[in-house]
Amino acid sequence: MVTSTKSRLTGERPQQGVTPDSLLALHEAGYRAVLDRIGQGRILDVGCGSGAFGRLLRARHHGMELWEIEPDPVSARAAEDGI
Repeated sequence: MVTSTKSRLTGERPQQGVTPDSLLALHEAGYRAVLDRIGQGRILDVGCGSGAFGRLLRARHHGMELWEIEPDPVSARAAEDGI
């Protein structure tokens, strides 16, 4: 049984050093496409993982209201710590 999020490889939570670079690039391209379409307002990120998408949103849209929810305690802690 896998107990560490660092050792898991999923399409949902790409991780530097774990996920192949080609998949990281594809995921990042998806983030950029979404960021180009989002304006000001409220965003709810359910399953935010380490909070990487939230950091990108905040950097591009300074006045937005962002709520992030992550059920995995290790990922939630990483999001809180800004990792």
